[in-house]
Amino acid sequence: MRGILARISEYQGGDSVSLSMFLNMRVWGFAFQRAWVYVMFVGMGANSVGLSPSPLPPAVYQWSSLALCTTLLLAAVAYRRMEQALYDRRVRWFATILTSACTLGAFVLTAIDAPVWLLALVGGVGTGAGSGLLDLGYGEIYRNRPPSEVGIEIPTAALFAGILYAVISNIPSVAAVAIVSLLPLASGLIMTLQQHTWATAHVVKASTSLEGAVGFLLRIGLCTCVISLADGIMRQTFMTVASVSPHQFYHPGMLVSSIVMAVLLIGFLLLRREGTFRDLYKLITFIIAASIVLTPVFVESAAWDSLLVLVGYNTFNVFVWILLANIAYSLRLPATFVFGFGWGLLTVGNTMGHIIGSAMSSAVELSSLTLSLITALTTLAIFAMLVFVLKDDDLVDLKKMQFTVEASEESESEATPAGESTGDGDADGIRPGSFRDRCMTLASEAGLTPRETEILLLFARGRSSTYIQEELFISRGTVTTHLQHIYRKTGVHSKQELLDLVESKRDGAA
Repeated sequence: MRGILARISEYQGGDSVSLSMFLNMRVWGFAFQRAWVYVMFVGMGANSVGLSPSPLPPAVYQWSSLALCTTLLLAAVAYRRMEQALYDRRVRWFATILTSACTLGAFVLTAIDAPVWLLALVGGVGTGAGSGLLDLGYGEIYRNRPPSEVGIEIPTAALFAGILYAVISNIPSVAAVAIVSLLPLASGLIMTLQQHTWATAHVVKASTSLEGAVGFLLRIGLCTCVISLADGIMRQTFMTVASVSPHQFYHPGMLVSSIVMAVLLIGFLLLRREGTFRDLYKLITFIIAASIVLTPVFVESAAWDSLLVLVGYNTFNVFVWILLANIAYSLRLPATFVFGFGWGLLTVGNTMGHIIGSAMSSAVELSSLTLSLITALTTLAIFAMLVFVLKDDDLVDLKKMQFTVEASEESESEATPAGESTGDGDADGIRPGSFRDRCMTLASEAGLTPRETEILLLFARGRSSTYIQEELFISRGTVTTHLQHIYRKTGVHSKQELLDLVESKRDGAA
């Protein structure tokens, strides 16, 4: 028990875990946005919220999803213009008001039996475009936060969203409609008031070039699209085979699965010693595979089966958001590009999974045997993505790309006019990459391990132990141990001696 408490206390630089890590305004704002998504569009007709006995028609869900996908993917294409737009307060308020007004409009129009085309335009296109802008806004917020904070805040927000979803679905309809319509307003207000993000002086500088990151994001996007497609098909076909209504499937499954997801992810992030995204990816892979493979086993027990499927759904979605935030933060990429592309393709997969699953349920007589066949095919598709498209080693490449970006920034800093001090002690211009080359030369000569080399690259640039801990997802004690090993292997006794030794490799690197 002491060991567990010690690991938790070492999280985020040795400070004890505080409630502010879980209960800050960013968490609540993102939770309101996700709760709105859960109530409105997680499973067509899955909620009983409305001003009339009739649920929102399928056209609202379909057109909203189409507008959301279009907004996100267009943001990825025109990422610079969209980034400039998000920094305009008027655009953020427009997205907020549009989403809230169109949400209320969808319920009112459904109650008065308005034409389908009007419902699709107001309740569909309006909510989809508005929520897409809100997603991009929170992507920008979390692009400016260190991974250690994002890894705690996003699962916490998803947990709160699951709780809100359960509460809203079990209160009187009029009150539920009022709360759902106000959720985007509250979320947008909190997003807009995040002055630390929207003040230009505090913005994390985005790379001027996306070269090298596009292929990586393409693999992530393809993987998330296929996995969310498989998950959507499994959810829809299971409900048909088990004769379960959407409301029965998501209640109380969404609430319980949110709790399980938060315990798994937050527990992993707090208790790991030297875990990285590679380790987290393995955990997510296992959860996704288990949730799909075990679906036919529990087909007679709808409660357990829905819980399994929703745990996979919730965990995967939260992981993708954390991963995209880490990519944007580490590689200095625009959030409009990273989230527009990555989250956009995930949304495409979810939408297509729902549509294909619904079409299969209507066109084919589904049985337990058919469900087993669909399970096998979707499992194969997922493992194909994990083995051939986005392997866990690719997440190691992410760290290498981060070092490349930092080395480029370091070389720009080193190439300042003579007399100006820089982070690694150089005052004169040198060729790009030479500092990294000197570190790599020293690491090779001293026989440093890959992890020790990573820490050397950061430490020699003047990064603090806390910074290294957050960047590499390791505890402060682990950082100290590795630094001791580096000192011993290189034969130095202080940081200055280490920097001098790195500097002495200039000729050899050249």
